[in-house]
Amino acid sequence: MNRVKTGISGLDNVLEGFPKGRTILVTGNAGSGKTIFGLQFANESCAQGLKTIYLATEENMNDLEIQASSFGWKFDQYKKTGLFELVELTSSRLKEIEAAANIRIDDKKGDFMGLLDLVGSGTKVLIIDSLGSHT
Repeated sequence: MNRVKTGISGLDNVLEGFPKGRTILVTGNAGSGKTIFGLQFANESCAQGLKTIYLATEENMNDLEIQASSFGWKFDQYKKTGLFELVELTSSRLKEIEAAANIRIDDKKGDFMGLLDLVGSGTKVLIIDSLGSHT
């Protein structure tokens, strides 16, 4: 089975990465590291040349970029090459999409299949942070 490395050496040594093409659910209490884990996986996925979208449903883009830069992850270079996109559901960009598509994002939050319309073609990794308050 093909696998995608997480970028966390101890976890990759045990799991040999995540099974390619599978859905992985990471759970935990607030502050347990789920967002950092997702950002690390996004960074590693981009490093492997996989087009990655990080869909943030609760945290804002600036906070995520600050967290990522504190670990030395430079998503700007991946953005420039088209390997990485950060979509913030509360951002003004999404409000523009909402208006242009004549949809209500609040209606889409519980409908993750509908959110896939926001995912560009060729995307290999989709990270949704988080599902908790939207299911």
